[in-house]
Amino acid sequence: MRRWLTGLMLGLACHAGVAAESYHIEFAHAATVQHLLTLAPPQRLHGIPGVHIERHGQEYVLRSGELGRRDVAESMARRAAGRLPSTPRVVSASGGQSTVLSMRNTAQSALLPLQVPIEGAAPARPAAAVPPAAAPAPSPAAAAGVDEATLWHWLAARKLHEYDRALFADPDRRIPPRMAALRDDLEAEAVLAGGEVNAVRTLLRERPATVSCRRPDRVERAATLLDAAADPDAALALYRRVLVACRSPRKRIDNLYLASALLDHDSAETLIAAEAAGGRRDAASEERFQTLRHQRGMDRLSRLDPASPEAAAALEAESAAIVRRREADGADLGGWIRYQQGDIASAQRWFARAVDWRPELADARYGLALMAFKLGRLDEADRLAEVAAKEGAPAAKSLRADIAVQRAVAANRAGQFALSQQWLDESENLGADPHPMRALRAWNRYGLHDFAAAAPLFGALYRDSGDLDSARGYVLSSLALERWDALQRELDGGSGTLTDEYHARESERLAGRELYLAAQARVAALDGRPAQADAPVMGAIASPSVNGGLAFSSQSGDDGTSRLTTRSQALGAEYIAGPRYLDVQYRTVWLDAGTAPAQAAIGSMLAGGRFAGTGSATSAELQQVAARWGEEGWLGWELGVAATQGGDAATGFEGMARLRQQTGNGYWELQASRRAVEESVLSWRGLSDPANPAAHWGAVTRNGVGVRLFDALGGNWGMSLAASQELLMGDNVANNQAWHLALGLGHDLKPAGYRYATLGPQLSVEGYRYNQSHYTWGQGGYYSPQSHVFVGGGLQWLSVDGRRWQWRGSLAAGYSQDRQAAVLYRDASSQTLSFAGSSHYGPAANVQLSAAMQLAAHWQLSATAAASASPGNSRQWQGSLNLRYLFDARSAVFSRDLPADAGSATSVAVY
Repeated sequence: MRRWLTGLMLGLACHAGVAAESYHIEFAHAATVQHLLTLAPPQRLHGIPGVHIERHGQEYVLRSGELGRRDVAESMARRAAGRLPSTPRVVSASGGQSTVLSMRNTAQSALLPLQVPIEGAAPARPAAAVPPAAAPAPSPAAAAGVDEATLWHWLAARKLHEYDRALFADPDRRIPPRMAALRDDLEAEAVLAGGEVNAVRTLLRERPATVSCRRPDRVERAATLLDAAADPDAALALYRRVLVACRSPRKRIDNLYLASALLDHDSAETLIAAEAAGGRRDAASEERFQTLRHQRGMDRLSRLDPASPEAAAALEAESAAIVRRREADGADLGGWIRYQQGDIASAQRWFARAVDWRPELADARYGLALMAFKLGRLDEADRLAEVAAKEGAPAAKSLRADIAVQRAVAANRAGQFALSQQWLDESENLGADPHPMRALRAWNRYGLHDFAAAAPLFGALYRDSGDLDSARGYVLSSLALERWDALQRELDGGSGTLTDEYHARESERLAGRELYLAAQARVAALDGRPAQADAPVMGAIASPSVNGGLAFSSQSGDDGTSRLTTRSQALGAEYIAGPRYLDVQYRTVWLDAGTAPAQAAIGSMLAGGRFAGTGSATSAELQQVAARWGEEGWLGWELGVAATQGGDAATGFEGMARLRQQTGNGYWELQASRRAVEESVLSWRGLSDPANPAAHWGAVTRNGVGVRLFDALGGNWGMSLAASQELLMGDNVANNQAWHLALGLGHDLKPAGYRYATLGPQLSVEGYRYNQSHYTWGQGGYYSPQSHVFVGGGLQWLSVDGRRWQWRGSLAAGYSQDRQAAVLYRDASSQTLSFAGSSHYGPAANVQLSAAMQLAAHWQLSATAAASASPGNSRQWQGSLNLRYLFDARSAVFSRDLPADAGSATSVAVY
């Protein structure tokens, strides 16, 4: 992560007593610098921040170490080069990390000091006066008689062989200490320059003073040769000896800098630890020592895996020094490490420090933008990334493209599909790859209801990848286009991802229509494959069960005739196989109309205009067996039959057939039925004529056909319509005809926790050809107005499925008006009795509630309650309670567990 730029190669004269070779300064290629970076952090160049000196072979390396800022590195390097006798000039340049500066000087006098203050290098010493050579150098034969000037000449010319012969020929000759020291220094230089490791070992053994603390450069060269000869232990031992003997804190630190650049990490750490434990340092040396340790720590930090625990611990150790020194590059590195550790907030703080300390550091500003992006602050991230891109951060443009993509995703989730498309266009303009965004574009088209465009996009995606998401989009788009046959042809031969997704989406759509058995059958077909993860979870909704319950109802009216109280108890069972079900019920019903008052007009008229029904009681006990058999699906059907015994009528039979077709926005339904008119004892099971007990009349049935439909109009509005035509027949009762029409409009309020809650106007109209509401012979004893109109409003609701309890309800209130025609009764003897007509109007209301609760894994409890009141049609209320045992464990209830209404809680032959 840490990007060091190129270094500077600086050839320096080794000693101030000889003429220097030509030297040069240049930016080295990045590969060279990378090699040099295997060394430990180098020495600092005084007065120029970010520039360092290290020794490499026979050359010094001047390295500019500004992290990630090439322009700053070059600027610092030029400042360093400005301290040389000549200013370098740019002679060539190439891309990447290689830029060349070069300078060539002719040979110069060794007396000319080099003006680069390198800590650890020997300072230029004043040159001793070299006597002019008055005569040619003496021959070896005359060595014994040479004078001191000649000896100086030989030393200056590095003719150590001649110098040693002269002294060997004159062993008693006393020479100045300075000359002896120079001779040892020249020998040390020659040995070190020769590079022969055995000679170096001999030098260290016989003349250790020449390679000592005062000459860090020689120590470093000798250690380099030992290390190159695969003897790192000798190099470490050399530095240990030198540092132990060194009394100068400044020189010790100089040697430590060079040792840390040469030795392996553990060896260098051994020397640094020894210095930390036992070395005594002045303030300046302490600062340099801590700088060395910090540089080594940062160098190690830059090499660690940023996501590793070691990197986290190393950053923690160096963080105080980074902050104290206001190191922008270190803060930048800290930001990336914290980011890789997953600590976005901490990474953001590090990047903010880096930008604060060096505003032009584009890499840190890019990091700051990335952290804002990760935190979801897209506007801030885009603003920072735009600035970073202008400052040269190469990844900033790509980040802006990613930000545009995230804005597109957010717009899609918010339902702003057109805006999402615009952001996708922007991301592509910024260089984003459009290929991964094809799915989002397809879903935007789907959200815009452009199914014709979405289907081929999803189809192409599915053919490329075969993934669930594209399969889902293709299935949904095809279903929205009602391409049933085409979709079936494209399914993968009954198996495969597309087929699985078709089953999953079909189960979802079926569950949305409350067709849970059909939905569960689709889920079961997935058999645990991946698509099942996105299918509705309905548990053991198809579990067989048994149930038992009680019900009660009361209808106001005249005793013995229109008043009716019922009690019932029931036992039943349900078996389910896939989308099909079979439900069987047995119930006992007790009917009670009370005792008729004196002169109640019931049955045939006796002579004199009297009725024999005076004081009679009307009640009955019924036994009923009923069954329903049906199948749920887009085209569902149901058949029902029932047989009833009891009362004064023979066994009565009822039946029902229903066909329902689901459509894209609703459904339509056709029905045909034969049902008992359960409004009075007379209409339900009939009565014996009080005047002639052998004669029976009543037991009326409704025989009719009907149609119902529902359509979602859009904008959360829906419309419902129901219409039917009936023929009413009974025993010794005049036939009657009736029609019914109901129209409703509802707006779904979509409250939380409810599948729907619709509110809207309602209108219902019905009419009977004859008024059959009386109880004389030939009448049916049921409400049959010639016209009845209700106008009002209604609210229907159903709470969400899949919870421990659920409830459904409806409430209607408005204005009702009816009209009943007059009735003229005439018996066989031509006696007549006239019943006046009537008309009623006023407020009317009704409410129905049903609920179910999962008591335990195998037990459910359901209940209903209803009440109604209207002018001309009495007041009614009813309720029921039912307990159900499930053979398979369940944890939640669904709407099919709810009784349809209070009257059907224990009855199965319903309309």
